[in-house]
Amino acid sequence: MEFPFSLGCFMEITRVFTEEDVAGFADIMKDKNIVHNQKLVTHELLNTFIVASLSTSMFAEPKYSVVQQEVIYLKPVYPGDTITARAVITNYDADTGWITLATSVRNHAGEGVLAGQMVVNYVPITL
Repeated sequence: MEFPFSLGCFMEITRVFTEEDVAGFADIMKDKNIVHNQKLVTHELLNTFIVASLSTSMFAEPKYSVVQQEVIYLKPVYPGDTITARAVITNYDADTGWITLATSVRNHAGEGVLAGQMVVNYVPITL
């Protein structure tokens, strides 16, 4: 299967989560953790979702699905912090169509707050 991307290709997204984002997400998740309900720290899954949104942006044309996502939360993210998520293509398996991405999120001070890996199943479609 021909792969239209190069190893090392990357994408970044920058986002600021507000107190309203934290409260809304806690409500959706039925999260009763006091640090989220008092809007002291963003929910870890919000930081994970920004990484997942990178795959949507990188692979907008072909059909794909995320088959695995591993995440290590390194530091808390606070409402108002500017965070930048990055995904870098590190491997492509032509037999399976699986793309491996190294993922990371840094805060406004350049500190790593999340590290991980995502595997996306790449299946080109013809319309």
